[in-house]
Amino acid sequence: MSPNIDVEAAWVPRFGIVVFLDVAFLMSSTFTYGIYTILICLVVPILRNGQGNYKAKIVLSAVLTMFAISTFSVAFQAAHLFLGLKMVVVDQMKEPLDALKRKTYTAYVLGQALSPVSFLIGDSVVMWRSWALWSGRLKIVLVPIIFLLGTAASTFISWDYLGRHLSFQDIMVDDTPGCFVTTYGLSAATNVAATAAIGYKAWLYRNVAGQYSTQARMGKVISIILAFGGIYSLLWIIGVAIAAKSREGASLPLRILHYWIRGASRQVVGFIQPYWL
Repeated sequence: MSPNIDVEAAWVPRFGIVVFLDVAFLMSSTFTYGIYTILICLVVPILRNGQGNYKAKIVLSAVLTMFAISTFSVAFQAAHLFLGLKMVVVDQMKEPLDALKRKTYTAYVLGQALSPVSFLIGDSVVMWRSWALWSGRLKIVLVPIIFLLGTAASTFISWDYLGRHLSFQDIMVDDTPGCFVTTYGLSAATNVAATAAIGYKAWLYRNVAGQYSTQARMGKVISIILAFGGIYSLLWIIGVAIAAKSREGASLPLRILHYWIRGASRQVVGFIQPYWL
């Protein structure tokens, strides 16, 4: 059966935008998800063999939790895209957006609620790493701890907002709620602050103990961690800036870029953060 679509209908442009955003999300998320899956297969046996090592068990739990959330995110976005296309091409619905909203709303809200959890877990891993490097010196790690607590508080506020106010199209097409942008911003600030603390530790190693081979190797390890942390923090800052600009009335290319970064971030937060340890 060939589709008989009234291209003059009011829903067609909005449906086209939804398709573009879904495709942008899936293009970045499926690529990074493939890398994530490979790393999971490599790291899980290592962490499982750390018998009696409670740190390995904690990291393993964090890795598996974030991987489950990432899997749900990719699966939902793919299902949403194909279900919408089926409604138009196969079922030939005249108003598919409302039907798509009803069928996917619960899963969508769940995905939006779980996304900050993944970021919060990743930020906690960063904070734990910084805390371990500084042997719990509160004076050094106080700022990232404050940002981490702010991220947690903003996550709860986002859940409340999500439960009381948001509809499907509010997020998918028109707007990015301010509470979510705030959560992303605080998460970025946590990473920047923790990375700065690690950078200071790397500087101390290089200037105080660089002549000793063992400590020099440790300094190189910290430098690698710092490099990844800097790249990750920069990507977060760019993503937050684009999310803040991708509001109602923003151009379609900007919203597509926002969804492309958003799809990648759902995966990157999982496969970068734990493996730094």
